[in-house]
Amino acid sequence: EIIFTSSRKAGTGRKKSNITGQKYADLFKSEYDVQKQKWEEPQLIDENLIVNTADEEGAAYLSSTGGQMLFTRCRYEKTLNMGAQIYSTSQVRGSWAEPDKISIFGDSILVAHPALSNDGSTLYFVSDQKGGMGGKDIWKAEKTKGSFGKAVNLGSKINTPGDEMFPYVRDNGELYFSSDYH
Repeated sequence: EIIFTSSRKAGTGRKKSNITGQKYADLFKSEYDVQKQKWEEPQLIDENLIVNTADEEGAAYLSSTGGQMLFTRCRYEKTLNMGAQIYSTSQVRGSWAEPDKISIFGDSILVAHPALSNDGSTLYFVSDQKGGMGGKDIWKAEKTKGSFGKAVNLGSKINTPGDEMFPYVRDNGELYFSSDYH
């Protein structure tokens, strides 16, 4: 199974993104049919529309067990951008629970593209928070007492005057990301 972000016709959002010019994105899934040797038709990740809403959802991270998913939700009110935030949800018997917002910085600040360390103790994410190296930077927050603490910028070895986005942490701890500057 693969989970991905798409603005295809089957999505729930009807408005167009100010960033991409396309219809709001949602999270979809597709399963590989081994006997037919092809991917099945993509479907919304949840039929109950708990994860996908009229807002824009994407950039999902799925835990190694498949029981927890972190994702980005961009909220809008009329034409006002309410910022991007990271949400967490758990899967129980094939259904996703109501997502909880992970508070890192205040509202209307970009906090997006979540990735967790293999042991779940470190959250990596993207933000344009003040104190960064450039446009969008990769930050991390350590989990203590059940919640994520103060965010720390990963510094100039990772972040540049450009945009660093879409962090991914392999099970061996290696960090991968995209950059328009490196």
